[in-house]
Amino acid sequence: MNFLQNNFYQNFSPEFFELINPKKFSKVKLVHYNQNLVKENEFNFGKLSKLQITKIFSGQQILPSSKPIALAYAGHQFGNFVPSLGDGRANLLGEIIGKNTELFDVLLKGSGRTKFSRSGDGLMTLGAGIRELIIGEALHYLQIPTSRILSLSITDEKVYREEVNIGAVIARIMKSHIRVGTFEYFASRSNKEAIMKLCNYAINRHFPQENSSPKSIGKFFQDVVYAQANLLSKLQAVGFIHGVMNTDNMAICGQALDFGPCAFLDEYNSIKVFSFIDKAGRYCYENQPKIGKWNLWILANCLNLVHENSAELLQILDEFEEKYQQNYWQIMSKKFGFINKIPQNLIENFLEILEQEKLDYHQSFFKLSDDLLGQKPNLASSENYRIWFAKWQDFLHQENGELNPIILAKIAKIMRKNNPYFIARNHKVQEVIDSACQLDFVPLKKMLKALKKPFNFDEKYQHYHQPPANNQRVLRTFCGT
Repeated sequence: MNFLQNNFYQNFSPEFFELINPKKFSKVKLVHYNQNLVKENEFNFGKLSKLQITKIFSGQQILPSSKPIALAYAGHQFGNFVPSLGDGRANLLGEIIGKNTELFDVLLKGSGRTKFSRSGDGLMTLGAGIRELIIGEALHYLQIPTSRILSLSITDEKVYREEVNIGAVIARIMKSHIRVGTFEYFASRSNKEAIMKLCNYAINRHFPQENSSPKSIGKFFQDVVYAQANLLSKLQAVGFIHGVMNTDNMAICGQALDFGPCAFLDEYNSIKVFSFIDKAGRYCYENQPKIGKWNLWILANCLNLVHENSAELLQILDEFEEKYQQNYWQIMSKKFGFINKIPQNLIENFLEILEQEKLDYHQSFFKLSDDLLGQKPNLASSENYRIWFAKWQDFLHQENGELNPIILAKIAKIMRKNNPYFIARNHKVQEVIDSACQLDFVPLKKMLKALKKPFNFDEKYQHYHQPPANNQRVLRTFCGT
């Protein structure tokens, strides 16, 4: 079994990490193994038995080729700088090779204390592990760059939070775990050499197109800015609230990670917050793009230590908003059936109607195509919507000409490809977590199966499509640290 390689940090000095093995548990039981993730990325794990999978991906068996480490990083948490955070409950086992020789990290969470744990126990609750598994799969099949969970195991270790919880260990697959906070860790210590090592590594691993020319800090920063603009535009368009977009939760590679107090919108609310911690709404839905740019500004400040032209970095940072807006409006236009036209005012008016009338974000979009095919708004709709609907028809007519049945079917097809029938609704995720905490994992398996085809209408998945009733609403989610 030589599929796991030492990670790149082994080539760096000890200040980048702590060399530490995962915690040994008396009992570990595998409850989920992501075969789809393995097949899609063509990971060559050989013919691992279930027992081997359980032991290796919970940290109970350390392969000879692996030297587990806990990564060092800092971060701005809710706007406040913390100079030393790091993996307080995680171990990076190493790297694996996927299709086209692409490298991926294998990282455990809930695998025990490290020197970065501070007062924490280094453990993860089962509920937190399940949420990270579900959200990663949901985003992936919604075609959004994201980290994903390879395996989920439960342990015999009790985890004490507000109540006693079942312990869990997850194995996370990601292109790499370099964060904005990683750069902050070394910038706050004026360690220019370490920052240059991070830059060179990130260019080689994530942006290989730069290898054909002299490596440029400016071009590297631009690549990161574009990657984040792409990610955030997709998260915003699909109505996903991350909840804690601290700089230590923003990965350089442009994949979403660390899903704690996160959720998809139910009724549209531009200032919606799910995180119990976020009292002031710093990370509310409408603020996510602004926070993304702010995090990138922090990265620019770090890169200033090794890049002489600070004005160039600020100029590149200004490209974020243009790139974000371009991506976002293109995605949103397709949700309304447009290919070439981007009617921003029309789209903004639709969102205003949703917010004023407290309508469900996803269901409202999905129903649009039905209304279009019927060529009339739903009879229960408000007057505002009927007026808006007529304007929408006019715009579609301008782009497509006569709205005959063939053209309408074509437009509806575009819309169905861009408006999911269902998402991982917060109350359904909570139901799965509640069942799992009673050691019933059937609802988890059913939800994971459904999430593979979120754009496909299927009556047997209608319960995932429906918004929560008043007594089903989950108004706050928690980190689970």
